[in-house]
Amino acid sequence: DAMDSSKESREARKRIADIVRGTMLLSCRPASAALEEITRQWVDGEITIDQAINITRARYGLPLLPP
Repeated sequence: DAMDSSKESREARKRIADIVRGTMLLSCRPASAALEEITRQWVDGEITIDQAINITRARYGLPLLPP
């Protein structure tokens, strides 16, 4: 599935990523460079949110989301 790469969609994804990043900072668990890259790919519309979640889950050895 193609991501909506419009400027508005990218800005919405960026706001969500900023909120998540802020939440991580409050819990004293800063994101790794790899997670920052996954976030960038999602914000830029290169991958879907489900892909971002599955990449992250796989990185930590967790089960993937169902198809």
